[in-house]
Amino acid sequence: KSNLCLSNWLYEQKSEANLKILEKYLLKSVSILRDNLKDSTDEDLIDAYLAVASLTDKLYIQTRDFLNSSQFKERNEAMERNKKEASILTKAVNKEKDLNLPRVIKERFCRLDSTEAEDYKKHLLDYLKMSLDNYLSVLMYGNRSLAVYRLLSLWFSDGNNDLAEVSLILHSKLPAVSSDKMVPLLYQMAARMSIPTRSETDFSSVLFQVMVRVSRDHPH
Repeated sequence: KSNLCLSNWLYEQKSEANLKILEKYLLKSVSILRDNLKDSTDEDLIDAYLAVASLTDKLYIQTRDFLNSSQFKERNEAMERNKKEASILTKAVNKEKDLNLPRVIKERFCRLDSTEAEDYKKHLLDYLKMSLDNYLSVLMYGNRSLAVYRLLSLWFSDGNNDLAEVSLILHSKLPAVSSDKMVPLLYQMAARMSIPTRSETDFSSVLFQVMVRVSRDHPH
């Protein structure tokens, strides 16, 4: 619990990087509490799950907004220009040996920019998965009003429902969430329903199953 309190203080004071707070304090708090508490419904553990979910939720939003920003768009445009220039230099280097160094520099910048872009996209998916997983843990073992609303928002927004990794997480953990916690969002879920596919882990099937369960448990 002390780790959890410290992480909250560090986040409010902005005295540590968010990733360091996540890895060194929040995830450690979850691990310690999970290993040492006999009852998984303990409020401290639920608060720890929520803290991880909330921070990774914020990191997801920050990363998503950056990837959609004009700054990132300009970086991509610069990377494409470097690729074209490197290609031109590659063709010309056979005739002009002095062009080899500029070619190498252009190609190096292209690789660095491409790697950076892929890293941002990987972080985006990692934050999304971690946030969904921990919001689900909150709902499985307890209840916090924020959790169910953010869970559904993350699931349904930005095309996340089409991601196989997201569907697998929901398929695995959502059946363990009490159906009464999903009732307030029945209309939002119903609006996105479609005929389920044969795959149990597809979005349409996962959503259909939770809708069936809520309807049966709460026919009113």
